[in-house]
Amino acid sequence: MNLSYTLSCLVIIPLATFATTFPLAYVNSAKERARGVIFLSDSIDYSPESNIGSMSLSICSWFLVAVMYARYLEISSACETGSRIYKLNKVAFNFGIASAVGACGVAAFQAHIYLPVHLVWAGMFFLGGVIHINISEPIATFPHEF
Repeated sequence: MNLSYTLSCLVIIPLATFATTFPLAYVNSAKERARGVIFLSDSIDYSPESNIGSMSLSICSWFLVAVMYARYLEISSACETGSRIYKLNKVAFNFGIASAVGACGVAAFQAHIYLPVHLVWAGMFFLGGVIHINISEPIATFPHEF
């Protein structure tokens, strides 16, 4: 399966988004609001940069689903149904989906509107992604150990 277009989009869209939103946030006084340091969430916290950031984060999250699904199919095709690898692969894919949904939640709930909800979605995004990678990569790289 050729994922070069999807992977290219996953690199280009976030870079273009933050290359656009960081200068906008700086001009729109995000530095003062952020107590001197602009983080990723600060760069897409207020309009108009929040409009750009929310749209691109949502698009990227579904490109992530496409990549994770391709990886899921690749690993599933190489193992027996019901095996330990097959089950771990399903768990990894579910964490990946949770990560993509978390990215949509980060995009939907700006930090200045309701920080606790934003942080829950951000945690879901990062933890889901880390767990997905930590499960799927070892079983793809070293399947004989599982």
